[in-house]
Amino acid sequence: MKARKAKFKVDFLDGVYEGYVFDGPAETWNGHPCPYLTYQAREQFIRDLGAYSPEHIETEDGKLLLFPAGRQQLKWEEVK
Repeated sequence: MKARKAKFKVDFLDGVYEGYVFDGPAETWNGHPCPYLTYQAREQFIRDLGAYSPEHIETEDGKLLLFPAGRQQLKWEEVK
């Protein structure tokens, strides 16, 4: 089965991202497509999430260069 080219968006961002998708129920999650993004689309998606502004942050492991990963848009849950 070949993947077909398509454009995708997520409800909390304005961007449209080019990629590929396989048709069929095994290629969806809760009825939504599971796209494979091109490298350029992936990079844009990360920028749109706000994950491209690295910050030097003092941590318990010393000063690290860290990247915020969509802090406000995504529903993160800490796993213990």
